[in-house]
Amino acid sequence: MEEILSGRIGRYTRRIKPASFPVMLGTAIVVGIGTGLLAVLFVNLILLVSTFTLWFMDTVGLVLGLLLAMGAAGLIVGLLSQRWAPEAKGGGIPEVMEAVAIRRGHIPARTILTKMVASALTIGTGGSAGREGPIVQIGAAFGSSVGKISRFSSEQQRTIVACGAAAGISAAFNAPIAGSIFALEVVLGKLTVSYFSSVVISAVSAAIVGRV
Repeated sequence: MEEILSGRIGRYTRRIKPASFPVMLGTAIVVGIGTGLLAVLFVNLILLVSTFTLWFMDTVGLVLGLLLAMGAAGLIVGLLSQRWAPEAKGGGIPEVMEAVAIRRGHIPARTILTKMVASALTIGTGGSAGREGPIVQIGAAFGSSVGKISRFSSEQQRTIVACGAAAGISAAFNAPIAGSIFALEVVLGKLTVSYFSSVVISAVSAAIVGRV
């Protein structure tokens, strides 16, 4: 099904290749909206896990409850990262930079769900982690998936991955400007008009979704 969808969308994008700039802007908006929804889901998933952890600690006991919750979360996260999506290991940002620099921006789609669940379990149970890295990787993976379905070129693929990274920070922290600058400077490492327009539009779209 994914191959059929990818082929149809790829043929469409090739037919409108002369208007690649409008296509990139439209795709950036799609990535921004999708990443915004994923960011909202991620934040609420953290709150859900955190609420359950506090209830469990009240029921079992402060120390024992925390140890059991963190131990169970660590076991689940380890199994997910080891057997399902090794790409989800680590903080998130270095993995995105590596994908852009070495793998032309290709990040497996399975990283989205795995990173979201693993990070929510880690953060929600009190693990030493933050939202920045995971949401960057989640957004970048979503952007990469959209780029692969659309059969984008290597340069377009890298750009749309940066759009996802910027959108993730923008939606999770209500910071579209910071997200855009981060994606341009850290993820892409360059600043041009075409990059800037797509990344900013994606970040603003995600911020609107997050605020709504």
